[in-house]
Order: sequence, then C-alpha cells, then structure tokens
Amino acid sequence: MLNDHYRKGRNYELLIKKVFSCESGMRFGADKLLLIELFETEKTNKVNSFRTSYKRQFFLVRFYIEKALLKLTKKKIYINSYKHFSPLLIKLREATTPNDLSKIANKTLSKIIAIENKLKNSA
Repeated sequence: MLNDHYRKGRNYELLIKKVFSCESGMRFGADKLLLIELFETEKTNKVNSFRTSYKRQFFLVRFYIEKALLKLTKKKIYINSYKHFSPLLIKLREATTPNDLSKIANKTLSKIIAIENKLKNSA
C-alpha cells in the first residue's frame, strides 16, 4: 500500500513541477510527501474536527492542484484546451478523499501529456 501512495505522490509532484516549471520542494507544493502524508494521516485523523492536520493538509493539497489547473487554463500552450481542464476543476471542488485528489492529478497529468504529444506530432 505504501508503494501505491508513493506512486500517487510522485504523480502529484510531477504534475506540479510540469505546470509551474519548478524543482521539487515546497514552492508551489511540488513535494510528493504532501500527498503521501495525507494518505497516512487519513487513517488516524479523519474522524476528528475540522481543525485536524488531516483537513488542513487535504485543503492544502487541493489548493495546489486547483492552482495548477487554473494555471493550465491560462498557459499559452494549453489555451485551446480549456474544455479539458475545466471539468477537472469541478471534480476537484467535489473531492472528499486523497484518492479523489490523486485521480484528478493523474487525469490532469495524462491530459497534459496527450496535448503535448498532439502538438509535437502536428509540428
């Protein structure tokens, strides 16, 4: 299970790094440990009140993914691909678990790769 969390965290980090063209670290939330720790914290703190570290961490990761999706809709290379990313923003606002966040990050990453490959093939 830990390997699965690591893979999901790695994909989240790749998404943030790709969108913001940054290195690993806390800038823009490009750290796989944010999502990995969220999965681990989910087991213990989910039932507690709003002020738990789980809730704070969840909203932080969701905020970073939302920021990435909004940036994608404004990036020149993806400007004609707004229809690909806007439904993911809606799903993100409905997300309630780390798995939901992970699925959205994975879908976004796969759409970015598909769009970039399409642009390479057409050039």
